[in-house]
Amino acid sequence: MTDILTETPIWLEGKAINEVEFCNAFLQNRPLRCVNGRFYGTDGAVDDSTISYEISTMLTAHVNYGIAKKVQALTAALKLLIHSEPFKIRPDLSKTTRLISLVSCNNSIMTSGRSMTAFPMR
Repeated sequence: MTDILTETPIWLEGKAINEVEFCNAFLQNRPLRCVNGRFYGTDGAVDDSTISYEISTMLTAHVNYGIAKKVQALTAALKLLIHSEPFKIRPDLSKTTRLISLVSCNNSIMTSGRSMTAFPMR
């Protein structure tokens, strides 16, 4: 049986990190959207420091130097790749109905099985 940590991930090209491949691999386990510079997952807003920590955990299995700078760059790249327009508010619905509608829509997006980069960027 092969140790997962010894396999070279698709996003690691020699000593360089392919940011798009890294973000796609990251999003397979952590579906996200970025609206107005904030991350949103299936349970709502996610703090940047949480995402940065998760990125660093994924990186440290394969990279030993310059982790902080790479995490910062990958967090910024992730925001760009999953950018979405702000959620549209429907004033004709009650606040509770809007919330249920948003959560329902968000869950269907997050569980559609497609790569997040396959969604329209705008």
